[in-house]
Amino acid sequence: MQAASCICYSAGRSLRCSKVAPKVAPPGAVRITLLRRYVIPGSLLYGVGVFIVMNFIVLPLSAAPTLPAPPMWLFIEIILEHILLIGLPLGILVQRNASANQ
Repeated sequence: MQAASCICYSAGRSLRCSKVAPKVAPPGAVRITLLRRYVIPGSLLYGVGVFIVMNFIVLPLSAAPTLPAPPMWLFIEIILEHILLIGLPLGILVQRNASANQ
């Protein structure tokens, strides 16, 4: 697999994920106290949870074509992208919003 196709592979999955995750984070933070009390660890776990749900539940049930398994370095990169680019910003935004609403 070439480097350009690896980047597109990773970016495509993250783009799909970035449309769904913000809709789930605020209601989830109300019910999950870990996201409110411990922002950073809760956000990191939320990113892992989003990765698991999107890649092992949503994508297999969708009409998206099945892609071959990525190499290990790309798999780790995809997980880190979900943690740092989806989970962490959403956790911080939810915390700020919860603080402003109190």
